[in-house]
Amino acid sequence: MHKLSVGVQSRHIVYDEDPAEGFQMLLQSGFTCCDFSLNAYLSNEELYKYRRNDFFDRPVSALSAFFGRHREAAGAAGVRINQMHMPYPCFVPGAPKEINEYLAKVVAPKSMEVCAFFDCPHIVVHGFKLAGHVSSEQEEWERTEEFLQTLGNIGVETEDFIEEAKQKYQQYSTEFVEGANEAINEAVESAVSSAAQSFFDSIRQTIEDFFKKS
Repeated sequence: MHKLSVGVQSRHIVYDEDPAEGFQMLLQSGFTCCDFSLNAYLSNEELYKYRRNDFFDRPVSALSAFFGRHREAAGAAGVRINQMHMPYPCFVPGAPKEINEYLAKVVAPKSMEVCAFFDCPHIVVHGFKLAGHVSSEQEEWERTEEFLQTLGNIGVETEDFIEEAKQKYQQYSTEFVEGANEAINEAVESAVSSAAQSFFDSIRQTIEDFFKKS
């Protein structure tokens, strides 16, 4: 029988200045694993303004050295990094060519390398958000699929697995434009089932109990 692992994203909990403190907080809150927020190192707000920082300019060896303390701290706390979030968006509509080439040829492969460094088996990759920029949802998915194929080739080499985060939505005026997954009603109904609600209530209580003790 598999033991249920409960996790949360590391962003705003695990900080570079003292990653050990953040991982210990996760452990004390009852979490046994986490989604390491690699997306925190390249702001989507900046990308949508066609700007980027230089974090991923450094070589893989330097990135590994930077995240060495994070990996050590997670291990010491017994919190397993079982998933990561690649920086997103992976493609910015209307951005200069060099921005999207950088995301595809630098950020994506180095994210996979960091994922392998953490011995993390999964990485979330958000699909392209192209509503209003392409003629059909099918074309949007085909563009995403092309990108995922390049990651699949990297993944074979690094023994990583890719999780495709296909739900993407954008609101235009009062019209809600849906992403690649069409069964949104079914997904929502499933998410708010009584069993799911009970589960999330227990997680919320764990967090509240922790802060009451702090």
